[in-house]
Amino acid sequence: MLHHKAALCIPVGSAVSGHSCTQPSSWRLGHVLYNLRHNLKSYVHSRVHAAIAAKKGTIEKAEINARVKDDLKTVALGTSKINYLDPRITVAWCKRNEVPMEKIFNKTLVTKFFWAMDVEPDFKF
Repeated sequence: MLHHKAALCIPVGSAVSGHSCTQPSSWRLGHVLYNLRHNLKSYVHSRVHAAIAAKKGTIEKAEINARVKDDLKTVALGTSKINYLDPRITVAWCKRNEVPMEKIFNKTLVTKFFWAMDVEPDFKF
């Protein structure tokens, strides 16, 4: 790369033989252009690195989610709710904490456990 004065200096006035970049106004213009280029490069460099870091974070999160999803394939999360917990306990807890049944049981389970829906909030097993 050429020295910044030589590369960016734009002579002011007519093209006279032997004209150099020694005029103060042309040197300032060259210096301003050099600073603008340098600042633009720094700005672009920082923005590119920020974008790369954000994409790496997105990729890492997607990889973790894929691993978790793969690990949970063999576990039926609703199984214990259906087979091992007395629905009356769950219904009583929902009533005490004002949680809608639909948040805990899907429509099929609400229909299946209709007999447990009339339990009191203070039910003890």
